[in-house]
Amino acid sequence: MDDTLPIESLFSSGAVVIIAILLVVLLVLWFLLPFAIFGTKGKLDNIDNQLKKTNKLLTEIHRQLGGQQSDDLPRFSTKKNKTG
Repeated sequence: MDDTLPIESLFSSGAVVIIAILLVVLLVLWFLLPFAIFGTKGKLDNIDNQLKKTNKLLTEIHRQLGGQQSDDLPRFSTKKNKTG
């Protein structure tokens, strides 16, 4: 009869190695996550600035084509709402 306990047979198998590798990968990803999130802030600010510039150009083109005055056009704020 086999005298090993079920937990000992688990440790002797490759399951522990696989679990350890998965935990190391998860730990590395968890460490890198904040850098990935905060790294996108600059790109989003750049997109916001380009959007403002595009809206100004579109308003000017609209005005040149004889459309409404820029005061009559709807204005959309790109400022972040800091409620909460």
